[in-house]
Amino acid sequence: MGDGAIIGCNSTVAKNVEPYTIVVGNPARFVRKRFDDELIDILIKLQWWNLSTNEINKLIPVLSCSNLDKVKIELRKQLENKFI
Repeated sequence: MGDGAIIGCNSTVAKNVEPYTIVVGNPARFVRKRFDDELIDILIKLQWWNLSTNEINKLIPVLSCSNLDKVKIELRKQLENKFI
């Protein structure tokens, strides 16, 4: 099961589900990606779920923002700070 994947209710997963995708049905079939490839790559590299609670709390405004271009910019900054 890929990080951030959404599995529809009563779906039967019989093979790999890619990160940040939505699958439904029996057997589960691909519906769509949740985000574009660039944002998915950033989220996978950031691994926000492995950050401390304090760091996650600081990221909540960014992760819940509806402007995905802004989200990409802010998360790229976070990645740069993480690897410095």
